[in-house]
Amino acid sequence: MLGSANNLSAMGLQAIDYLIHAAGATDEEIVARYSSDDGAESPGNYLIALCEHLSLNTSQVANTWNSASAERASFIANDGNDQGSSLGLFLNAFNKSYEKSTRTEKLGIPSGALTFSMTPNPNTVEAYYEGNKSIVYLEESINAFEALYVGMESEDISLSDYLIALDARHGEKSLDEAIRNQIESVRSAIDLMDDPLSDFVVNEQETALAAFAEMQALVVLWKVDMMSALGILITYQDNDGD
Repeated sequence: MLGSANNLSAMGLQAIDYLIHAAGATDEEIVARYSSDDGAESPGNYLIALCEHLSLNTSQVANTWNSASAERASFIANDGNDQGSSLGLFLNAFNKSYEKSTRTEKLGIPSGALTFSMTPNPNTVEAYYEGNKSIVYLEESINAFEALYVGMESEDISLSDYLIALDARHGEKSLDEAIRNQIESVRSAIDLMDDPLSDFVVNEQETALAAFAEMQALVVLWKVDMMSALGILITYQDNDGD
């Protein structure tokens, strides 16, 4: 049953990636698998079920945070920076998502940076079967975190604004400047990599590890320095240190 804990590996974007892009080398072969080939109905129905499940869950999240929802109003009202405050919950989720879902899963594990043997794990890259979007998705993730940090629009009050108002420092420069500079360093390091990432982490591992190191430096600035400046505790656990 889709949605059950026992079926996590058989749903989501990675399952859709497998069903579509592992089906054939060309668009025509992929279309044929789900239209005219013998037995096309069964995998086609499963693909539809996966897409509908993903759409349903996405809609539920969006509806929870729409402008009229009680959850959104409660979140806004829960101000302060104590443990359990909305800002504390948000920034813990922000840091955990960057550290785990972006740094670790999109590059750390595939590059071998987080294994004792430093052996690359090419089959763990995002969009493994599609082959040419892993780095694109990594770049988009960095863009999304930058937008959360500096604000979506110029008039937004952002995390960057808070650090500037607090005059938070990082050595001889402002913490905000250090974070912005490090985001650019991450982006520059990613620009040196090429898709398919599954081949790159094997053939050009040192470059992939260098990009991971730049991403790790941003973890420290956000998770340690920013959280300290804002007086917010980290409440999630990690296994690989900072």
